Amino acid sequence: MRPASLDSPVGDESSTHLGELFSGENVGVPDCDLSDKNISGILRLLIGELPYRKMKILICRFGLDGEKE
Repeated sequence: MRPASLDSPVGDESSTHLGELFSGENVGVPDCDLSDKNISGILRLLIGELPYRKMKILICRFGLDGEKE
């Protein structure tokens, strides 16, 4: 398959370009996303050092790991 340019028109007589069809609304900032993942990993390591009961209390209290608060 051949790569397509984002500047290529969509359709035969369209003034819309392929790049206009992609929305940047849900795109995160790469360095912020990486930072969030690093912080999450460090948090999991630190919580893992706690006794099981205290670990579960923090997970439940703050809704960590996708758990409900």
